[in-house]
Amino acid sequence: MNAILKVDLKYAEEHQENVIECLECSDDTLKLKTLELLHTMTNKDNVEAITEKMLEHLQFAPKNSKIRKNLVKKIYLSVEKFSPSKRWFVKIMNKLYEMGADLITQDISNKFINVVCEQEAESSSHKFRESIIKINKKVLKKTHNIPDSHMKVLAYMLGEYVPVTSDTERAKEILGLLCDA
Repeated sequence: MNAILKVDLKYAEEHQENVIECLECSDDTLKLKTLELLHTMTNKDNVEAITEKMLEHLQFAPKNSKIRKNLVKKIYLSVEKFSPSKRWFVKIMNKLYEMGADLITQDISNKFINVVCEQEAESSSHKFRESIIKINKKVLKKTHNIPDSHMKVLAYMLGEYVPVTSDTERAKEILGLLCDA
């Protein structure tokens, strides 16, 4: 299948569901090959479906397995490259931190922050900034034990996007949530 993908991705699209089913196999070598294949098959049209399947698999993958590490990396690379929107990208990254923060490297965290900052700079949109604040506030409210790597990202983004001078009550609320976490 990888050889076919090198010729043209469209030939593999009809087999996407069969490939996804291979993630259920008990053979770790086959799972790793399947993850590689799914990552190669991912494009802007199927990134959401493939990402959801990979996140489902990450949820149940054994804690100290090579498959978990590979899943985190492949999910990040796919969503960074093919994300349909930056808002979706942020939501998926928060899920990824929630499920696999122990495997997210500082490099991935830095790239995540850079992607969001670039989008904010490009759009100069108050709406984008507000959606980042809203998404990250939800994470702080629902999650009680936030891993350090995720907390650093949340604190950075909220620190950058909450205008302290114009909305002190909101800034106090965010600081309270960060302190509670």
